[in-house]
This record gives sequence, C-alpha cells and structure tokens, in this order.
Amino acid sequence: MKLIAAVVAFAAALAMFAGTEAARSNPQDGIAAVIERQVQAFQRDDGKAAFAIASPTIQQKFGSAARFMTMVATAYPQIYRADELTFLDRAPFQGRILQKVLVKDVRGELVTAVYAMVQIDKMWRIDGCWLLKTGSEV
Repeated sequence: MKLIAAVVAFAAALAMFAGTEAARSNPQDGIAAVIERQVQAFQRDDGKAAFAIASPTIQQKFGSAARFMTMVATAYPQIYRADELTFLDRAPFQGRILQKVLVKDVRGELVTAVYAMVQIDKMWRIDGCWLLKTGSEV
C-alpha cells in the first residue's frame, strides 16, 4: 500500500510541473551536468567515475564500481549506451528532485528516464533512476 501511495505522489509531483518552463533543466544548478557526466562515464566504461556520481545510498547498496556497472549494463542498457539526452520536466519529491530525461540510445530507441537527485555537501548526486516507456504518462 505504501508503494502505491508513493507512486501516486510521484506521479502527481511530475504532473504538477509537466510542460512548465520553470521545471525545465537549468544548467546553472548542475543537475543536468551530473547526469551527463555519469552517462559519459558509462560510454567510456569508466566505472570509478560513474560510481562516484551515485549517492552514498546507491554506493552502499552496490558496494563497488564493478557491481554498479554490471547492474547498469544489464538493467539500464539504454542509459549505459545513451547517444543523446534531452532534459524534460523536473519536480521536487520527498526531499529529492526528480528529473525526467528523454534518452536516445545508440540504436535510436527512445526511453524516458526519471532520475532522483539529492544534494550532498552542495553537490548533486544520483540517488536512483527509473525507466518509463516513451509516451507513457506519469
């Protein structure tokens, strides 16, 4: 039941900001830059750099850059080999910022990723990511 409530709240937070310019990526705050740096690290197979951008919670969960990279390559192949990112809406949610990103992979397939971002010591870190089917509404 808690999961359903969290998903509904998550959807409401994103819907509230859908289509607004205020919710678009703002390069000055660093969220887009952090996501782009991690994707570039994936492209170079630089597990150390990609893992360093993850939040302490994610780092603790996977324990090592090698396990983290294996998980991303398996569960998030579109992000692991992303070719193009388009930053979409953003919304606050339970102490995080959710950033929607349209991802085009090297095969030209599209997927929408929702990144949960947390700020730790004035630096943005990735605290999770969910993939949505392109065209699905959240």
